[in-house]
Amino acid sequence: MRRNFSEVKDRVLLHEKLADTNGRTIPLIVRMKLDLVGVRIHLADWRALDKSYRGFLIAAPVNSRGAIAEYRDALFGILAKEGRGQAERIPPAKVDSTCWLAKVEPVAVAVFRERADVHSEWSSMTCFERYLLCHAVRKNDPKLCRIFAGELSGYKCQT
Repeated sequence: MRRNFSEVKDRVLLHEKLADTNGRTIPLIVRMKLDLVGVRIHLADWRALDKSYRGFLIAAPVNSRGAIAEYRDALFGILAKEGRGQAERIPPAKVDSTCWLAKVEPVAVAVFRERADVHSEWSSMTCFERYLLCHAVRKNDPKLCRIFAGELSGYKCQT
């Protein structure tokens, strides 16, 4: 059963806001979108952006080729308007090279999830929930994985 993407995003944003009250880090939803559009920005650039621009980058969709191009163009325009220069272009995330886009749960993710005592069904998770799980794997942080499990309906703690 698919969950409402906005609900998932909002719960993770709330968790991040509580953990980072000054907004010093780039939210995971924006980092996922940057991966999808093939752009890397510096933390200093994110911190320099006005809250309205940050809100736009959090809310804007990247769910089609057109939306991806619009997001990238808008980001470049925002950075230029703010005098931040050019963002670095990187290869966009692809299914064959990005674990959270895989159709089947990668073995390393399943092993980590088991170690973290968290249950999830890969096929029913949203792309963002998969991104969150793979983020916890990259950080090798079972505690973070369990925090996500407690916050999101796509995960269940086995404890």
